[in-house]
Formats: sequence, C-alpha cells, structure tokens
Amino acid sequence: MIPTAKFAGFAFVLAFLNGAMASETATLSPKQAFKIYCQLEQSKKILVRYEIEDGYYLYKTKFKFELPSKQDGLSEPLFSLGEQYTDEFFGDMEVFRKKVEISMTLITDFNGPFELRVTAQGCSDHGICFLPFVEIIEMYRF
Repeated sequence: MIPTAKFAGFAFVLAFLNGAMASETATLSPKQAFKIYCQLEQSKKILVRYEIEDGYYLYKTKFKFELPSKQDGLSEPLFSLGEQYTDEFFGDMEVFRKKVEISMTLITDFNGPFELRVTAQGCSDHGICFLPFVEIIEMYRF
C-alpha cells in the first residue's frame, strides 16, 4: 500500500510540473498578443496603436491599411521607431515590441461611417509565427 501511495504522489507532482511547464510556453492568439486601438482626430488623422505582449513582436513591412469602401483614401503610414531584428525566414527586419503607433491621414473627402482594415503579422520569441491577421475597425467621420 505504501509504495502505491508514493507512486500516486510522485505522479501528481509530475503532472503538476508538466502542466506548469506547458503553461510557460503556451502561445497566445494574435488578438491576445497584439491588442489594437484606433482613433480619429480632427476628422482626418487616424491613429492606430498596438499594445504588444512580452515575448511577441510585429513586422513593420507586413502592415497593410485599407479603406475597403473608398478608393485611394489613406496617406502613407508613419510608424513609431522599431528595432532591428534578424529573422530566420525574412532576414534583417524592423520589428515592434511592447507597442507600435501608426498615423495616417484620410485623403478622400467623405462624411459618415467607414471601415479601416488593418493587416499585420508577427511572431513569438518561442518560435511561433502567425499567418497575417486582419482587424476591421468601424470608424465615423463628421
């Protein structure tokens, strides 16, 4: 009886440690790792900000911004400063950790609601890379 109790106790500790180690390397979803915030200032300037979880980063060259219902509606995006990173797949890249701020100007003259379609791509430091993911933000211009 005593050896069985010792084995059960050992199995419990082993299961606990295995679960703890697995949670340390659990990968967040893109929505969890990269939280997006958008605002429209003075009815022309769009500010996009991503808050990036520790251990994750976004690629600068993988961003894409579109107004699906408008033609040529945005200026070129201006990015906050990133950091240089050598990626095993893409080579030397600029990436963003912790946060990135992007601004652009609406150049199409219109009023009312519109959608901003933001495409981004990033990875985790533990080797998981995401396919490009899309956020559609509902905005309104006066």
